[in-house]
Parts: sequence; structure tokens; C-alpha cells
Amino acid sequence: MDPQEIQTIQSSGTALIDMANAHMVIDQSQADEANEILTKINFGLKQIEAKRTSFTAPLNQSLKEINASFKKMVEPIKYAKDELTTRLMSWRRQEQARIDAERAKAVKEEERRRKIQEAHAAKGHVVKEDITPVLKPMPFSVNDTTKVQKRWTYEIEDSSIIPRDYMVVDGPAITRAIRDGVRDIPGVKIFQKETAIF
Repeated sequence: MDPQEIQTIQSSGTALIDMANAHMVIDQSQADEANEILTKINFGLKQIEAKRTSFTAPLNQSLKEINASFKKMVEPIKYAKDELTTRLMSWRRQEQARIDAERAKAVKEEERRRKIQEAHAAKGHVVKEDITPVLKPMPFSVNDTTKVQKRWTYEIEDSSIIPRDYMVVDGPAITRAIRDGVRDIPGVKIFQKETAIF
């Protein structure tokens, strides 16, 4: 970038700012002049944007090509990672279910043996706990090297009962409907807003 060129752009921008700041609008002729100044400002902004684009367009194109090249390299790796992660987490769920089932079985067996001992004791039999010890079930858990982080998340089950606090108005859908000619949407005020065009 040529510093002299940048200085020229800044100077023209300053002149436009000064023109806009100094102009008052109290009658039709001044309103007409304001429109002329705004047209000049708009033209100046377009020129500045064109100059900016002339500098950034080649950079953006180069960046786009670099990103596309790396994306092409990374996507199959990410896919392989996701597939393996899915298989790993599926195994963890199955293993945890198996462990939970073993834990439930051990608890049930402990309860069965305790009831037998209580029944023998109720009949007057001597129950020697040291002969038939009732072991507490071992704490089972998945013991692998996977690092797992648990996060709260959600799935929508019935959108009709979700409280309003968690609903978002679809602004783009409303804008599309208005563009398509809709003029009455319950809870929405539809009106025309003036915008100056230069």
C-alpha cells in the first residue's frame, strides 16, 4: 500500500466529514444541498471500499485457497476421529450397562443370602456369619484410559410445551413473509420505514 495514496484517501474522508458536520438543514434549499453532500459522501465511501477491496481481494482469495487446501486434508482425519470416537463411546455405554447388570445381580444375590440367613435365624438356627459371609458387591465401573467429559445438553421432545423464555422469534422468516406480501402476523407490527437513498 502506498502511504501517499492512503493519506489522500484520509484527506478526502476528512473533507467529507467536515462538510457533513458543518451543514444545517432548516429549509428546502439546504435539504437539497444535504442530499448533494450525502451523495458525495456515499460516492466517497464506495471509492474507499473499492480501494480496500483492491488490497484485500487477492489476500482473501489466497486465504480461501489455503483454507480449502487444509480443509481437504483435515476432513478425512476428522471423519476417522469421529467414527472411532463413536465406536469407543458405544463400547463404553455397553460396558457400563454390563457392569450395572453385574452390580444389580450381586446386590440381588446378597439380598437373597441375607434373607436365607434371617429365615434360619428366625427358626432358631444358629447362623455363623463367618462361615457364610455375605459380601458387599464390588464397586464396578468402566476402567479404561478414555478421557471423558460430561456436559449437559438437550433434545427437543415436544416444542409445543416449551416455555416462551426459551423460544426465539425467527426474524429472517418474518422478513421473508413481509417480502412475499404478508401484512398481518399476530403479535408483529408491520410497517414501512423511510430510508434515504443516495
